[in-house]
Amino acid sequence: MPDAVSKLPECFCSPHFHPKPIEIETGEIKPIKSLGQVFLVHDKTAEQLVKALDVTDNDTVIEIGPGRGIVTSKLINVAKEVIGIEIDKRLIDYLARKFSPNNNLKLVECNFLMFDMTNYRGLKIIGNLPYYISSAILWKLLEDCWYWKVSVITVQREFAQRVLASPGSPDYGPISVVAQYLCECRRLFNIPRSYFKPTPDVVSTAVILKRRELRFSLPDFKKFIAIVNAGFSPQPRKLLVNNLALSLKISRTELVRILEQIGLPYNIRANSLSPDDFFKLASALTSISH
Repeated sequence: MPDAVSKLPECFCSPHFHPKPIEIETGEIKPIKSLGQVFLVHDKTAEQLVKALDVTDNDTVIEIGPGRGIVTSKLINVAKEVIGIEIDKRLIDYLARKFSPNNNLKLVECNFLMFDMTNYRGLKIIGNLPYYISSAILWKLLEDCWYWKVSVITVQREFAQRVLASPGSPDYGPISVVAQYLCECRRLFNIPRSYFKPTPDVVSTAVILKRRELRFSLPDFKKFIAIVNAGFSPQPRKLLVNNLALSLKISRTELVRILEQIGLPYNIRANSLSPDDFFKLASALTSISH
């Protein structure tokens, strides 16, 4: 394997699939359906995505699933370092050959969900996320928010609507709350189905997340996520006090008192709380557990 390729101990290439050889000369790579592979083929869109990330020669950029390298080819011209995280060994080999020699590109054969970012700070992240795993990847990014400052992700349009949803809307949920509390979230543009191969069944949307200044420690952040999730489960439309009482094992009387303390009515539902309301609630609940 070329020098540009790394295989970290905690990363892996899915053990159950055995990829066939690829034709490096033609770039003909048959997508693996089980990995949700669709490749961006529209050069102008790749340029727009990289421009939105605002990469400088001081930046380390992580690309989630570089695929055939259409975005990678733009990143290596502007970034200090590009780390391509790719689970498909065929694509790792293809990209290593395509961009060799290149001193600022590092390819890691890895499932991104297993990638450890703890040794990094101030990362910029870009990726066309597989539709079936977009939620898990975004949750990982949010839970690892200490290590990056801006992300540009391409996701299914309906998923983007969930991320960007406002309080009170049907799409508003835990991922909306946490993403919008941690980041300034904005829709960039839709990407037509014809800009990908194979052609997906859905329209994609590019979204930018610019991380805000963090206002809590890591343990408190984990409690914040747990409280947000508890507020929406088991039934998002039930009263917030009922969901929290069931999930957190706190009395309804105590929860009503806390809601009144932070200026919220006792009969409010989770999807009516803003991200800042959830932060106030999490802070009050955390204080009583200390």
